Amino acid sequence: MMELEYQNELEACYAQIEQLKEELHNEITRDYLTKIFNRRGLHEKCEYLIEVAKRDGSYLSVALIEIDDFDTLNIHHGRPKGDEVLQEFASILQKNTRKVDILGRFDGEKFMVIMPNTNKEDAIMVSERIRSFTESSSIAAIEGITISGGVATIHVNLSDPTPQYHDKLNLCADDALYHAKKNGSNRVLHFDNLFY
Repeated sequence: MMELEYQNELEACYAQIEQLKEELHNEITRDYLTKIFNRRGLHEKCEYLIEVAKRDGSYLSVALIEIDDFDTLNIHHGRPKGDEVLQEFASILQKNTRKVDILGRFDGEKFMVIMPNTNKEDAIMVSERIRSFTESSSIAAIEGITISGGVATIHVNLSDPTPQYHDKLNLCADDALYHAKKNGSNRVLHFDNLFY
């Protein structure tokens, strides 16, 4: 009898430890403000999805999206309003992406959407839909908020010797984002000729 009670207590402790580990993992992989993944969470998910794409020989696309002139918003309306805009934009991302897509706050006012099994054309379409929806949303009324996006796509197969897909995807999407902002903002550009 005593042994059974001890066994039950031990199992309860293990269950509690597992629950605490899961809560801790959520704490370190989720953005506290927007409740979507943070950069660390994005990195973990992207690495996993690259492995899936390698196994399946499928496409993987990444969009880096930045709120244009966010510093001006913070200066004119204060950080609390800026935080509100970040939260609302996270909601816009959730409304305009699929359940299989991974969303996260990459850094500051920069967000990432990881789109598994998504080719270049579809990734551009999703990113453009997000841009258009943002432009007509309630947050656009604040300082005329717009977004710019940079998109990169890879088509992976097991025989491809190219390592570091994650870093290259990020760099290429960031380069496309840079050019979108340089060319007037409020636009989405794809980094062409990526691993094709």
